[in-house]
Amino acid sequence: MRLQRTNTLFPHTAAKARKLAFFFAAALYLCAPVEAAPQEARAKLGGRITDPQGAVVPSVIVTVTSEDTGVKYQTRTNTQGNWIVEFLLPGSYRFTVAAPGFRTAERHGITLQTADDKEMDVQLEVGLMTESVVVTSGTPLIDTTSATSGTVITSEELEELPTSSHVVTLFSTLSPGVAAQYQNNNVAHLWSFNAASQFEANGGRNNMFAAMSNAGGWTMGYFGNAELRLMQWAKEYTLADNFFMGAFGGSYLNHQWLICACAPRHANPPEHMRVKLDPNGKLTKRPESPSAESGAVQVYSAGGGEVTPDDYSVNTTQPPYQPSGVPPAPEGNLDLADPKGSPARGEPLPPQSAKTIGDTLSANDVRWVWYAGGWNLAVADGRRDASEKRKIIYNREDGAPNFQPPHQPFNYHARFAPGTRDRAEHLKDGEDFLRDIAAGTLPDVSFYKPVGIFTQHPGYTDLVRGDEHIADILDRLRKSPQWGEMAVIVTYDENGGFWDHVPPPHGPGWSDRFGPGTRIPTLVISPYAKRGYVDKTSYDTTSILKFISRRFDLQSLQGVRLNAGDLTNAFDFR
Repeated sequence: MRLQRTNTLFPHTAAKARKLAFFFAAALYLCAPVEAAPQEARAKLGGRITDPQGAVVPSVIVTVTSEDTGVKYQTRTNTQGNWIVEFLLPGSYRFTVAAPGFRTAERHGITLQTADDKEMDVQLEVGLMTESVVVTSGTPLIDTTSATSGTVITSEELEELPTSSHVVTLFSTLSPGVAAQYQNNNVAHLWSFNAASQFEANGGRNNMFAAMSNAGGWTMGYFGNAELRLMQWAKEYTLADNFFMGAFGGSYLNHQWLICACAPRHANPPEHMRVKLDPNGKLTKRPESPSAESGAVQVYSAGGGEVTPDDYSVNTTQPPYQPSGVPPAPEGNLDLADPKGSPARGEPLPPQSAKTIGDTLSANDVRWVWYAGGWNLAVADGRRDASEKRKIIYNREDGAPNFQPPHQPFNYHARFAPGTRDRAEHLKDGEDFLRDIAAGTLPDVSFYKPVGIFTQHPGYTDLVRGDEHIADILDRLRKSPQWGEMAVIVTYDENGGFWDHVPPPHGPGWSDRFGPGTRIPTLVISPYAKRGYVDKTSYDTTSILKFISRRFDLQSLQGVRLNAGDLTNAFDFR
């Protein structure tokens, strides 16, 4: 059936239709790329303690005190006389140095900016500890060890922030040279801290600063990619370097955008899952929240809240079916997540009914499968009694694969519930993917999602293992009997929280309230892909849906963005 399809993708190649039927043997849908470990935005203060002759003094007590909050941090010098206190919030500090036989040394008026790494050496004077030598810093210290700069934002500036949403990432606009880019003339949506807004810094070049969040500021960084195997594939085939993640936010929402170009709905969620706003439309602060001068602002909707005021599910929520981060209910159906939820994961998402790319493919009799690494193991693991510890799902111990339930978007949809024919036909294990590659029996459209340890996701895996895994998959695909009629798209669900200098497209036909978000890497690999080509066309995750729909004459999904490219510029069929 696949080889008998008429080629409507490029009418001028209709004569080659029997050879040009495409496999969408991807998205080899990886998670957030780890382009760098995030650089710590909190400050460091340290130095060396010596005696009047210049000899180092070990085991000296150093006490650092915040002049804003009174919080104290205490440490001792090591055998080289060095000391350091890390993870200090920007603000004003003082420290004292106390050692028997020496006068207590005090340093006051020390201003620490975002990401500062300050060193202040102290030479002790002989005397009683009850005697003090006080030095006040009259001007800010100059950090000669780093080019990173930052700004301390006062509570007055915080309250005067010109936005009704009071999104925490917008606080960076109070820093010199930083300006916010708005989406559809609205402040970026407060319910998504991870990608609440794109910022233009340093005259629009976005190369000097990354926004602060409720976790503090994050600055840019990168790994060199010359040794990565995927970079070699990028050099050989097409790199789409203007490809943006489908939605603001994290992996959960962007996986949904891959299959339905939509945000799930969650009616009547528990109150703790709903974003909490005050009468002015600002995120509601917790009573114990410090001022912005002394610490990160604490809000009830930490992370943005899972559900918007109008019932869209936008931050990580668990599937209603196993494998899920929510175990089965006591004495309940082992195939289902406990509908009451769990303290750690909240209430699972109600089964969804939105139209997906799977629905439109099936309606046109196009064969397709979502393959997931670790799927069979995770299904069995999810069916454990709630009292048993999971060994596969969210588990990194003893070489476990760390299966991530929110990365399985079809498992949220009622059509693919346990026991259904569609689930058995369309949701399969990663080992099935490898066998079908080798046997030349891949369906017309295949999605492959690696298991957690291979996703390159910041925080619980690494860059190299994911790079090796996907490169190995690509090697297998190129050796497959079906390679001659295959198109492979390798992309990521989101940007992992790392900054990028290219603002996403916005305006009618380009964007909506949900996105697109930050740029992500995407490769197009095929015998028909342009070779050694960098494609500058503007794409986002919905471009993948547009490509599949155009190839197989499918009804377009409603959320697909009109002006986003359809990936055809990456191919050459002459």
